[in-house]
Amino acid sequence: MYDCLITFRSITRAQRGQELLERIGISCGLHRTPSLLAQQGCGYAVSLPSAQARTAREALRQNEIQFQRVYLRESGVYRELSL
Repeated sequence: MYDCLITFRSITRAQRGQELLERIGISCGLHRTPSLLAQQGCGYAVSLPSAQARTAREALRQNEIQFQRVYLRESGVYRELSL
């Protein structure tokens, strides 16, 4: 189940992030950021299992793929994670 979102400002960054995560074995999906989480208009997000959030964040940072925030969805409500 995908219960974690990593948000990006552009489709290009989100695609690069998705490709990297899949390459290291993290299953994820790419889609538009939910409007309630989009801070500057539109954006894109990669969804993944929350158990992989810390690994995903570190991989993105090590590969210099800029992302905005990491969110966890619990009971339909998003809350920002500070990993």
